[in-house]
Order: sequence, then structure tokens, then C-alpha cells
Amino acid sequence: MLRYQRNFDLYQQQQARHDWTPLPPKLPDEVRVSVLGLGAIGSVVAKTLAGLGYTVSGWSRRPKELPGVACYHGQQELEALLSKTDVLVSVLPSTPETRGLLNRERLARLPRGAALINAGRGEQLDQEALLEMLVAGHLRFAQLDVFVNEPLAPESPLWDRHDVIITPHIAAITLLGPAVQQIADNLGALQRGEVPAGLVDRTQAY
Repeated sequence: MLRYQRNFDLYQQQQARHDWTPLPPKLPDEVRVSVLGLGAIGSVVAKTLAGLGYTVSGWSRRPKELPGVACYHGQQELEALLSKTDVLVSVLPSTPETRGLLNRERLARLPRGAALINAGRGEQLDQEALLEMLVAGHLRFAQLDVFVNEPLAPESPLWDRHDVIITPHIAAITLLGPAVQQIADNLGALQRGEVPAGLVDRTQAY
């Protein structure tokens, strides 16, 4: 978010040109952020960004209410939301409904100069369409932690683009200490006849 708000990506390009030009700053509330997925991760992301002063909207399959976040749901509301988004953040799980969600048509609905952060699943994003949008200058930059095929192929043109930041699926990497504690807590819950935290609903695929 700071990379977009404070123009760090643009300054990086200027540095390559030896260009010393201060750019007009933006206040957080001038940046419209849309978070796709308002579950355990997305709701924290949305509320945290709202608490930092950003103008935050969230989208989910079913209606949700979060303090400081304008919540949308369903396919029709997604189309309208995209056109009012400066930074799109996806933390959606991989389900039959989310695969291919960010296709060429939906990416084109983002305003020119918008940025994309995908820390959900690679299958949601049409990588060829993303590349087209970057080449055309429609999207300002993309920060990608997940891909259709992992690791990302060495010959992928995404590696060498100045407007793409690649990380190797580490946005929510499992940490040993918290993981062991979660396992212990859930074993205790099962022994007490309680429902463990993070239980997967197989009918929803997450």
C-alpha cells in the first residue's frame, strides 16, 4: 500500500533514468482499496487498512459487515466495485467460483493506473491478461505472491518487469511456534468435544 500511496514504484523508475523529480503525495484516504475475500485473513487486512486511514471496501460471496469497511457481495457488485478501486488486494481461497475470477474483462474494469496485489491463489488471476494490462500501461504495478504454476517458470516474462514484484508464496508462510500452539489448542478442543478452530467446510472448499 505504501508503495502505491508514496509512489515508490514510480521513484524506482525515475532512479533508473537518473531523474530527480518529487511527485505529488497522496493522503491515505485518497487511496481506494478493495479487498477480495473477507474471511479470517481478509477481514483483518481490510480492518487494518481502514484503521490506517485508507478508503477501504471489501467483497465476499455472502453479505458481511465490518467497521470502517464498505462491504459488497455477489458478482454484480464486484463489477461495480472494480471501477472504484485504486489498489485491488486478493486474499480469496481457491474454489470453483474464484478460479479465473480476475480475467481480462474484470482487470480492464480497474481504472487506468490501478495496482494489483495477489496473495490469495494463482488460479484466480489470468496471468496473460495481467501482462497485457501492464504492457499497455493500464495497470501501474502488480505484487504477486502466488501463481498458477509454482515455482514460476524461469522463462516467464513477469520475472523481468520493473512493474512486477514477485515473492515465492510466503505471504502467509507457516511459522513453527504458532503452528504448534494451534495444533495443541485444537487437540484440546477435540478432547473437550468442541469444534476446532479453522475447520474446513468441504462443501465450500475452504
